[in-house]
Amino acid sequence: MKRRLIVLSLALGLSVALMIPAGAADLHEPHTNMTFDCDGIVSLHFVNNQTGGAAAADITVMLNGGGTTITEGPTKVLKNVQQYHIDIAGSDTLTDATTGDLPGMLVLSDWDCAHDKKK
Repeated sequence: MKRRLIVLSLALGLSVALMIPAGAADLHEPHTNMTFDCDGIVSLHFVNNQTGGAAAADITVMLNGGGTTITEGPTKVLKNVQQYHIDIAGSDTLTDATTGDLPGMLVLSDWDCAHDKKK
């Protein structure tokens, strides 16, 4: 009886583990190595969707070939989405970004120059 209970518990644990999305959310590749023709500050809006209800996680943004990194917490956490707003210099290159162990799909949803909208 104990053996059957142990096997059942292991099987249940495995099935729950398989339902939880795994892996890190790295920036969607078309959004890597982006440059911005802006004077002053560029406001970046990142969205990590399909998080499966995971707890809030920081985003790490790599700039200028990885020479500069910025780590910030989310500005909004919903059931399956986390949003981030990061300000960078207009001359910076967005090399990459990641939300570490947070599952889902990380995209650069929008960006805004200080004086003009996306070009």
